[in-house]
Amino acid sequence: MRKLFILCAFLLQLLSPVYPQQATTATIGPNLKYGKPSKEELSLTSYAPDTTATAIYLFHQGQSDFVYHDGFQLTTEHWVRIKILKPQGVSYADVSVPYYSPTDKDEGQERASEIEGCSYNMENGKCIKTPMKRESISFERFNNLYKMLKFSLPAVKEGTVIEYHYKLYSDYFSHIDNWMMQEELPMLYNQYKITIPHVFIYNIELRGKDYIQSETKRLLHPCHGT
Repeated sequence: MRKLFILCAFLLQLLSPVYPQQATTATIGPNLKYGKPSKEELSLTSYAPDTTATAIYLFHQGQSDFVYHDGFQLTTEHWVRIKILKPQGVSYADVSVPYYSPTDKDEGQERASEIEGCSYNMENGKCIKTPMKRESISFERFNNLYKMLKFSLPAVKEGTVIEYHYKLYSDYFSHIDNWMMQEELPMLYNQYKITIPHVFIYNIELRGKDYIQSETKRLLHPCHGT
């Protein structure tokens, strides 16, 4: 029996908007269970700390892991929930995700899969869920190095809550993409987790003026081998 040490690093932040004159607390606490937006989220009509916001991230959660199949590969999953507050915010239902996919097939690749999404609307006091259809998902060549995953959430209007999930597989495990704790929209909750095998060592750097709560754990995992 041999032992494998796994290092788990967590970044957790309940964020206020970036504007210094605004209140430091969010108006609601989002339900973090994907696929289960709360009645409070569905009925939300404005974001008190920033009443000009056209939409807000209720949460963005990510998790990176390493898998081994004839070599290591890095996987990163994204779970996103956004509340549309104004008609101008409907554009956030059109999502574009660039990923590295060079035309030279001898180079390492990234690919996107497990793509899903849906919208939630309150109609006559009931929550109506509209899943995204497969034909709303496309892959486009951006240049000779990158492709673009594109998809559009259906039935989106002012008041809609949208959710989507996707997973990226990357041969480039030597570099982990940056994780942005604050986007252009106000962010209520943002969490990123990564589990790193003990054979890899990464430099982790936190940047920005907002406080980010982080937690690191070292786990012992038994493996059978010769």
